[in-house]
Amino acid sequence: MSSVELENSMDLERKKPNPHLGWSFRTLIILSGTFLCSLVIRLWFAFFDGHEAIVYSCDASEYLRAAAIMQNIFSEAANLWQDLVLYCLGVLPADRLPGLQEAFHPFKELANRAGPTFPLFILISHLATGNEISPEYFYAPVLFHCIITSISCALIAYIAIKGWGRVAGLSAGLLAAFYPGFIVNSIRLYSESYAAFWLLAALSLLTFMHRTKRWSIATSVVMGYCLGILQITRSALVLATGAIFAFTGIFGGKKGWRKSLPSIIVGLALAMLPVMVAQKLSTGASSLVQDRLSHYNLFVGLDVSAQGWLSYPYPDGRGIEESSLPQLLHRRYEESHSRFIKLLADKPARLFKFPWNDFRTPIFSFGESTQVLYHQLCLMLAALGIGATIVDTKVKTKDENDEEKKEAIGQSALRILILLILAIHGAYFFFITVPRYALTAMPMVLIFAGAGIHALSRAAGQSSVFCRKTLFFVLASLALVGATHYDFVTLFTGLLGTNAGELTRVLVLEALVKTVFAVLFFASIFLLSGKSRFNRALTLVMSLAVIPFIALPLRAHGRSFEWKVDLKGSPEDRSTFHQSIFIPREKAEAFKKRNAYLLVDSESWKELGQLADVSVNGIDYKGPILPLMPFSQDLNLPQKSADSRRLFYECEDIYRAVLDAAGGTNLDPRQWFALPLSPDMVTRALSQDNPGFAIEIKAKAGKQTRIYGAYRNDDSGVWIPSVSRYSWEKFLYGVENEHGFTDSRFDEKYPISQSSTKCDNHPGAANIRILLAAAENRSSTEKLSEKSYQERRSFSGTTDGIRLKDLPPYDKDSIWAVTYRGVIESDIEKSILLPVQVTATFSSTDEKTSYTSPWVPSSLLVSKGLNHFAFTIPIKPSALSLDDMKISMVRGGVADSTQFFGAFYKPESRLSGLSRSEFETLLKSRLRWQESRLEIHQLPCHPTAIGYEIF
Repeated sequence: MSSVELENSMDLERKKPNPHLGWSFRTLIILSGTFLCSLVIRLWFAFFDGHEAIVYSCDASEYLRAAAIMQNIFSEAANLWQDLVLYCLGVLPADRLPGLQEAFHPFKELANRAGPTFPLFILISHLATGNEISPEYFYAPVLFHCIITSISCALIAYIAIKGWGRVAGLSAGLLAAFYPGFIVNSIRLYSESYAAFWLLAALSLLTFMHRTKRWSIATSVVMGYCLGILQITRSALVLATGAIFAFTGIFGGKKGWRKSLPSIIVGLALAMLPVMVAQKLSTGASSLVQDRLSHYNLFVGLDVSAQGWLSYPYPDGRGIEESSLPQLLHRRYEESHSRFIKLLADKPARLFKFPWNDFRTPIFSFGESTQVLYHQLCLMLAALGIGATIVDTKVKTKDENDEEKKEAIGQSALRILILLILAIHGAYFFFITVPRYALTAMPMVLIFAGAGIHALSRAAGQSSVFCRKTLFFVLASLALVGATHYDFVTLFTGLLGTNAGELTRVLVLEALVKTVFAVLFFASIFLLSGKSRFNRALTLVMSLAVIPFIALPLRAHGRSFEWKVDLKGSPEDRSTFHQSIFIPREKAEAFKKRNAYLLVDSESWKELGQLADVSVNGIDYKGPILPLMPFSQDLNLPQKSADSRRLFYECEDIYRAVLDAAGGTNLDPRQWFALPLSPDMVTRALSQDNPGFAIEIKAKAGKQTRIYGAYRNDDSGVWIPSVSRYSWEKFLYGVENEHGFTDSRFDEKYPISQSSTKCDNHPGAANIRILLAAAENRSSTEKLSEKSYQERRSFSGTTDGIRLKDLPPYDKDSIWAVTYRGVIESDIEKSILLPVQVTATFSSTDEKTSYTSPWVPSSLLVSKGLNHFAFTIPIKPSALSLDDMKISMVRGGVADSTQFFGAFYKPESRLSGLSRSEFETLLKSRLRWQESRLEIHQLPCHPTAIGYEIF
C-alpha cells in the first residue's frame, strides 16, 4: 500500500460517520412509520372504535369555556389594538386604561387556573375547521390533538435514536404508539398531552443541537418558545426549563453561551410576554411562573385526614394563601408525623402505578387491568434502561481518541438530562397527586424503556452468558409482576390464622416475599449494567428507592386488611352469609329511644336491590334500601342552576357528571346502603339473652352477590369505610383497584371489640354494621303513599311512568324514602345486562323548579324467569317545595355504550353477537313487565346526623 493510500485509509477510519448524527433513510422510516402508526391508532380509537367519545368531561369542560372566553377577548382586543400597542410601549393615556382592562378582565380566570395556551389550541382548531366553539364540533380539536400526540410518539423515537440508537428508537416509538395512556387521552381534551408535545419538541431540538454540535440561533429561539409554552401550560415544569437551560450552558460551549442561551431567552420572551401583558391587564400583576392555585393544591394534597384527596364535606382552607408553601408543609406535618410520612409514601404509587385512564375506557378488547399491565411492563423496561445504559458499557478500544471520549460523555449527559426531567415530576408528590400528572413524565419512561430493549438485544447477541442474563431479567420481571398482583394476604391468613397480631405477621411476610422478588428484578438489572461503576451505583440507588413502594402495604395498593366473599345462588342451594352483631347491655336503653339502621357495604345497588335477600333476627327485610352518601350533604340547601329552574346538590352532581361519562349513575359504585330497622326487629334483638342482631344475606337463585369485610389486627377496633366522608377525586383518580374505580370512601376505625361481632363465614368482621342514629325520637319507617301498575304488558322499551301529584303532607323536618319496585319476566336463556334510563323528577309547580335525582340505576340484570328489583331515592320534600313527582324507565341511557359501567348491546362481546336491531327485537319480544310500584316512606330521622354511633 502506498503512503498516500495509507494516509487516506487512516483519515477515513478517523472520520468514520457516527450513526447517531444526521438524517439517515432508516431514521426517517422509523420516525414516519411511528407517526403514521400512532395516528391511525388514535384516529381509529377516536372515531371508529364504537365507544362514546368522552371529550369535554369534568375539568376539560373548563378548557372549552376558556376557549370561548379567549375568542371574546380577541374580538374585544381587535377593536383596541392601538391602545394595546401603546400600553405595551408604556405610553397609553391613563383615561383609556380602564377600557383596556375591562376587555381583558375575563382573562383573570385563565391566568389563575387553566392557563391560556391549551384553550388557544382548542380555539385555533375550531377556527381552522370553520366551526364555532361548541361540544357539537368536538372532532375538530380531537383531530388536531391526535396529530400532536402522534408527533409526540415520533419525537420520542427521535430522542431515543439520538441517545441510544435505532433499536432503542424503534422500540420506544412503538411502545409510545401503543401506550394506553396516550391513546385514551388523545380524545381527552386536557392539557397534559399538549404539554408533553411541547416538552418533547424542546428536548428534541436540544438533542439535535447537542448531538450535531450545531448550536444555532434559530433552533434555540424555537426551543425557547417551546419551553415558554410548556411553562405556561404546566407551571410545575418550569423545573424542566431550568434543567434544559443549565444543560445548554454546560455542554453548548462558547457557541452555547454566545448564541444559544440568549436565543433561548428570546424564545421564552416571545411565548411569555403576551401572556404577562394579559395577566397585568386582567389581574394587575404578572409573573414568569403561573401560580396555578399552588397553596390550595398543597393544602389538599397533604391533608393527612383525607389521605391527600379533596374530600366532601370540604376541608377548611380559610387563610391558606397567607402562609408560604413551606409553612403549609410544616403545618400539615405537625398534624400527624406518622400519617404525613405514610401519605408521602403513597404519592409515587399514585403518580406512576397506573396509566392515565380516568373513566377506565377499554381500548378495543383491552380493559383496565391489561392497560395497567402494559404500563407496568414499560416501567420495568425503563428501570433496565436507566440502570444498564446511562453510561455506555461497550468495550473500549485502545485507539479511542479524545473526540470519541467526549462523544460518549455527551451522550451520557443527554441520558442523565432525560432522567433528571423524569425525576422533576417528583414535585407533584407534595401536591394533589393523580396519574394524569405523570403523562408528561411517560415520554421519558418510554425513552428509557426503548433503551432497556436496546440493552436486552445487545446483551442477547453478545454471548451465551449475556443471553442467560437476558433470560434472567425476563423471568425476574414476570415473577415480580405475579408477586405484585397475587393476594398473599388471603394465602397467609389461611395458613397462620387471623387472631390478634396475626395480620401484622401476614403483612410482614407479604412484604418480605415482594421484597425478594423485587431484589431479584434489580439484581438482573445489576448483571446487565456492565462494568460501569456509575450504572451499578445508579441501579443500587434506584432499587433502594423503589423497593419500599413495591413491597410495603401502602394504601395506594388497596386495603391490606380487607377481604371479600362472593355468594352464588343456585336453584338447589342459595349460599348464605351470617354475621351477628352483639349490643352492649349498657346501650340497650339507647336502642329503645333511638332509631337503628343496618349498614351494608355493597358493590353496587344491585347487590341488595336485585341479587340478594336480607333478614334480621329471622325477619325478612322488605323496607327501603337507602344509599348513605346523599346524607353527607345538607339536604336543606339545594343549589340552583343559572336559569334558577334546576335544583341540585353539589356533591352528588359532581359524582353524576363523572359517572355519566363512565356509563353509570350514582348507584353503580361501591358504597354503603342503609336499611332502617323496624321497632319489631330492634325489640327482638334486645329481648334475647345476649342482645344483638343476627343478619343473614342470601344470594337469590341464579344470582351472585359480594360481601366485603376486614381482618382484625388487634382487639381495639375494626376498620371500615367511612360513612359520612367521601372523595370523588379518590374515586376517579385512585389507583387501589385495577379492575375498576376506587372506593370513594376513606378508612375509619371504630372501637368494636372482637367479642361484639361473630362472622360465621369468614375470619374478622364483614362490613355489615349497625348504625344508631343520634335523634331520640324513635319511630317506625312509615309508608305514606303507594301507586302501582299490576297489568302484564310487553316490554316496549319503556314503562308508562308512575306519577304522583296528590302527595302526603310534610313538614320542614320530613325526610322521604321514595322507592320504585318492578318485576320483569324474561324468556331469554342467558342473563343480560339491560341498559335503562331512569328519570326521577321531583317538581315544584309554584316555584317552577325541579330536582332530578341521580340516585337511580343505569342497568338491570335480567335472567330467565321473574326479575324483581327495587331502588330508593332519599329526598327532603320541604327543601324542594315538592308537589309533584314522576319516575319513568326507558330502554337505553348512559349505560348503552362501551364505557366502564356500560352494557353494550352485543351480549357476547364487542366483536360478535347480535346486531343492535336484533338485540332490540329480542328485548321487545322476550321481555314483559309484570309490575311496577312507587312507594313513599317517611324516615324517622337523619341517619348520619352528628352523634350517630357504629356497632
